[in-house]
Amino acid sequence: MFGTLLLIPLFLQQVKGYGSLMTGLLMLPHAIASGILTLLAGRLFDKTGARPLVITGLGLITAGLLVLSHMTAGDGPAMIVIPLLLLGTGMGLATMTLNTHVLQTVPGPLVGRVVPMTMAVQQVMLSVAVAGLSGYVTMRTRHDLPSAQHGTDASMSAFGDTFLLCACIAAIGVLAGFLLRRAGGTFREDKNAARPGQ
Repeated sequence: MFGTLLLIPLFLQQVKGYGSLMTGLLMLPHAIASGILTLLAGRLFDKTGARPLVITGLGLITAGLLVLSHMTAGDGPAMIVIPLLLLGTGMGLATMTLNTHVLQTVPGPLVGRVVPMTMAVQQVMLSVAVAGLSGYVTMRTRHDLPSAQHGTDASMSAFGDTFLLCACIAAIGVLAGFLLRRAGGTFREDKNAARPGQ
């Protein structure tokens, strides 16, 4: 999810030729959708649990990445905003939901260990994703460059392949979402049990 946040601005500037201001404006709907859906996901989580929100969120992310993987040089800004809205909506649903689910499924005394461990893993995976996807784009560009008529065509093809790879990873996340089970208030019960004098 987070690796694409680096790729999309690069795609908009290097391949589509937009300036920094236009790129920021095109990314704005993604940020707005993510913020709104994060708030809504907090309310829906108590009613539905993590599974439907994570599956829906990662499904939207997969769809958005698939649309991006089929972008062409002639597609205008409107065709770019649609997948960005899908990505923002999906991230808003899935990210907060997964973090909350983690907190509710661990025993209260272990929360102090799980929270920093989760944050550390996220930071490590963010770095790995950025490095890995950047390297993959570069590799695909060099591979497609000899057969392309223009350098832009090679870059477009390379970014398309990379977005497709991300879509496949997100689709695996959708399947993994079916393994999530409702927390059942474990965190609250264990936290109350750990209080002195009870």
